[in-house]
Amino acid sequence: MTRRLAWRQVVTSPTSPKNWRDGVHCCDGYTLLETPWQRVKPGDRLWVRENFSYDRLDVDKDGILPPWYWADGNPEDGDWTKPKPSIHMPRWASRLTLTVTATKIERLHDISEADAKAEGCGLYVAGHGWITEDELRVDPGYSNYLAPRLGFEDIWRQLHGDDAWAANPEVVAISFKTSAMNIDSMECAA
Repeated sequence: MTRRLAWRQVVTSPTSPKNWRDGVHCCDGYTLLETPWQRVKPGDRLWVRENFSYDRLDVDKDGILPPWYWADGNPEDGDWTKPKPSIHMPRWASRLTLTVTATKIERLHDISEADAKAEGCGLYVAGHGWITEDELRVDPGYSNYLAPRLGFEDIWRQLHGDDAWAANPEVVAISFKTSAMNIDSMECAA
């Protein structure tokens, strides 16, 4: 599961029209525009971008990466070259495809403990912070204090700023299943 902002804020100039098309909320001094995340629906497929590195000479004639593609370099070959940022990853190089199973728009604070755990925040201990699975195995008592929702709040503040949690914006909550294959390979197989 993942959550993305449902609206993006754009400064409105004094000469801008006050009533824009549907899907736009106008407020004093700024306009909220729909983000593309609001158009995602069950059945849609999304390809995951990640930091990556590869040898261009190893890509075959169809643009398919060989099995020796690494998101973080190949330590066996001593290839510790700096991976390229995920924003530059081409679609054909993706290795993960997300198939959307459900979407909903809700306020950020409406996230449940189960949803926060699905977001990957299951190992946050109230009053302590993040723990590892090894720490949980060594001291199972931590399980009495797991607080995934607080962990999600911590990550949200880190990503969006300290005031972002208090603002309680509308978000698009997207549930999905993951397939370890390129989105275009998946479409060909279907």
